[in-house]
Amino acid sequence: MRYFSILLLTLSFLSLPVHAKQKQAYADIDQYINQLMSDWNTPGVAIGVIQGKELVYAKGFGYRNVEKQLPVTPQTIFPIASNSKLFTAITLGMLVDEGKLEWDSPISDFIPSIKFSEPGLYHSITLRDMLSHRSGLSRMDFIWDSSDFGREELFSKVQYLKKKAGIRQTSIYNNMMYIAAGHSLELLTEQSWEGFMRQNVLAPLQMDDTVFSIADLRASNNHAQSYYQINDKGDLAYRPTDRSLHGIGPAGNVVSSIEDMSHWLIALANNGQYKDTQVIAPTILNETLRPATPYANATTIEHGYDEILNRAYGMGRTSFVYKGHWMASHGGTIGGYHSYTAVMPNEQFAIVVLVNAAHAKALTQIIGLHLTDLYLGVEPTDFNQRELDKLEERKQKYAKRANEWRDKKVANTKPSHPLTDYTGVYNHPAYGDVTISLEKAQMLFEFHKIELPLNHYHYNRFDTTVSPFDGQFSMQFLIDMDGNIEGLKLDIDSDFTTFSKVEEPAPAENGSTGN
Repeated sequence: MRYFSILLLTLSFLSLPVHAKQKQAYADIDQYINQLMSDWNTPGVAIGVIQGKELVYAKGFGYRNVEKQLPVTPQTIFPIASNSKLFTAITLGMLVDEGKLEWDSPISDFIPSIKFSEPGLYHSITLRDMLSHRSGLSRMDFIWDSSDFGREELFSKVQYLKKKAGIRQTSIYNNMMYIAAGHSLELLTEQSWEGFMRQNVLAPLQMDDTVFSIADLRASNNHAQSYYQINDKGDLAYRPTDRSLHGIGPAGNVVSSIEDMSHWLIALANNGQYKDTQVIAPTILNETLRPATPYANATTIEHGYDEILNRAYGMGRTSFVYKGHWMASHGGTIGGYHSYTAVMPNEQFAIVVLVNAAHAKALTQIIGLHLTDLYLGVEPTDFNQRELDKLEERKQKYAKRANEWRDKKVANTKPSHPLTDYTGVYNHPAYGDVTISLEKAQMLFEFHKIELPLNHYHYNRFDTTVSPFDGQFSMQFLIDMDGNIEGLKLDIDSDFTTFSKVEEPAPAENGSTGN
């Protein structure tokens, strides 16, 4: 009898139209999503699936506010972070269509005020280079991260980005290039990037709840809070988002919902049309999909996985072949939030996934690809187990690295100077100021909006405590020929960067000798 019931259920499912069958498949995934959220200790998830010109599945899981038990809904707004980049590429494409910019001519031909670290770069880097992460310039995210630098100031700091590779030789993901490109739009239109985008993209797409700031995020009565895993037991903590998104705007400050993002994805999946209005020119969409920076098939070479092949970054998104189907996607991460969008342009299919757990970045793509498998009607790949295995490998790797780090510590050393001598302000022209202070016997490290206790490691090296929100910073204080502290070398953005001392030490306090 049980077999007969299953057979009837299967036959009734197969008798449904294809569109209805897929809708039913999405409706049956609740248990799967809840299990994923348990596996990844995730408070909230929001999912949207587009087929044709319709949002066929939209649902929130878990909580946008754990403390108040407020649920995630399709209208809950989340920062989408780097999924903002395609918005920027498309708005700049509108200026290309107007003849105010060109994809493949030096950006300096149109924006003479832009500065790079070398004259040759000034005459070579194009808009496409900037938007496809092939400028060869170093990433240096801590220039903007947690800072209050405005967009114009960040634009002026492009000249300090270090050259790491030749133009168009390799991929170096670069948020600063998107910030500079977005400010170029402002210079050419005399309009803010936000204003131009609202007028030319958001309004025609009826994305009325989409905003651009943390203040507007918090002002919404349906916004997601972000959560961090603060210990090995899996305890979660909410951290109020205090990072201004204004400066980074074009690289990552869009805040949106499943419902609003569905309008955007409908346009992307339908050659730029939304409700029979041509919002985005097909030529612009095609340029964003045009491969500019190829990636090696690393997972195929290393592990034999062949679901995703021939990835290449265009502008604001990566295109690839997924199980024989052409697909384009992008992820986003900021302040404890993650997002994932994917489109199959030839099949009018798209997905958006939003998550509010800092430690669950992998979850967005796991869900996105599982939903894609359901749409394609193929055997789902167990991406979840793969990512959980990788997570365990990373934990072991970090534990080993921490042990090696401790082993390198030289015992029984002390600073060469009284602790008061280390206090003061240290400056780097791109990153700004680091302030070292002393309260009673505790040294403090302040950088942008980051404040952490600072402790002696060995000799003239000091490390901050480890923060689940900001990580850890290490520094070596530099001594001049006369024995004076003249600067510090900070381990930042995967490099050692020198900050010069610009202020005298604070007055000595009791217990501050460092002995």
